[in-house]
Amino acid sequence: MLPLFCFSQTVTTTAGLVTPLSALGASARADGMGSAFTGVADDPSALFFNAAGLSGLPNARLSLNHNSYLGGSFEETFLVGLPAGDLGGFSGAIQYVLWGGLEARDANGVLLGTFDDNDLALSIGWGREFGKGFSLGAALHGTQQKVVNSLYTGLTGDLGLLWTPLPDLKLGLVYAGFGPGVSGQTPASDLKGGASCLLRLEQDKTLLLAFSGSYEPNGVSRLQGGIEAGYRKNFFLRAGYQQPLSDNQVGGFQNFTAGAGIHIDSLVLDYAYVPYGDLGTSHRVSVGYEFPNPTSVISKPVTVQAPPVTVVAPPAPMSVPPSGPPKSKVEVHFELPGSTGTPKVDAQASTLVGPYEKAAEENPGNSLAWRNLGIIYLKTGQTALGIQCLEQALHLNPNDQVLEKWFEEYRAKHPDKP
Repeated sequence: MLPLFCFSQTVTTTAGLVTPLSALGASARADGMGSAFTGVADDPSALFFNAAGLSGLPNARLSLNHNSYLGGSFEETFLVGLPAGDLGGFSGAIQYVLWGGLEARDANGVLLGTFDDNDLALSIGWGREFGKGFSLGAALHGTQQKVVNSLYTGLTGDLGLLWTPLPDLKLGLVYAGFGPGVSGQTPASDLKGGASCLLRLEQDKTLLLAFSGSYEPNGVSRLQGGIEAGYRKNFFLRAGYQQPLSDNQVGGFQNFTAGAGIHIDSLVLDYAYVPYGDLGTSHRVSVGYEFPNPTSVISKPVTVQAPPVTVVAPPAPMSVPPSGPPKSKVEVHFELPGSTGTPKVDAQASTLVGPYEKAAEENPGNSLAWRNLGIIYLKTGQTALGIQCLEQALHLNPNDQVLEKWFEEYRAKHPDKP
């Protein structure tokens, strides 16, 4: 069918009824990076690229995605992502594509008239960490396609794996498109692999490198690469490249992509430019709202009794089971130490290292647990470990403006220290 031709640029027997909406994705950020997102998958759009990435969602997010596609067609997507603590993270989407007026011709090429073709899809995905650094995810995509007076429905699924051997290095693997046949056609499926590496440059500058590849039997296999340059976690420039491993018989400028993004407080705005050579150009715009993490700032001191250790930290109470009779009481003020000098060592705080390490290990996606552990490390003179934990806390909760400002001052006054 012509709509599928516009999407994949190559029509094959096995690709006849593939779910095109899920393959289109729903992220201007990913499009700007050449769709090399299998090993990134760090926002709700992981639903379409690698559902395992949903395990690390830091905040709930709602987004609307508009894709001005080819031949007057367009795509609209409503996407929601929701972290669920120990259950991992969930994402869901509703997609609608209007392919515009298409010509109907008989076997001799005689024009019989025009018709409108539209597709509707519902998708849901889930991801969860099952071991240290290992996350698994699954997604389901249900699609209804209208062609002239016929309706076709299909259901496909994806399975994803994401491994994080280092905090800024990710490796992903996805098997996508498996499911029952539709009207005698087998859904197109592909195997995708990818990797990403985040480079933290001087002070507020970052550079994200991403690579991925896909193998689709009897279809279009691709290699993809992308970069994202960030400044202060608010401004982003992106570029990407996609290389089909077979001739798509389309001329003109294509394969290269570009994009930009602006994140102001909780508002996320992204744009992507994707040329398809002689077929035309696609423009995607994503607008999202990320709900703040209510536990990002601790305004009151926390009283700790150890061992056993009982932590009372409004509004997010956290406790460690008792292991024996109380031996001492230590009052800890969970405030970041001054960034101008060396943190004052608190010998009594050393009794709290173990319990807070356990709390962070049991709650790897909780920014508050990492924040508290980092402060405890600083109070015991373990500066390098403290900085690493605070960086992880900020990674999980980038809206923690107090911690972000502390890092700016610390790095400005200690450029040679961790």
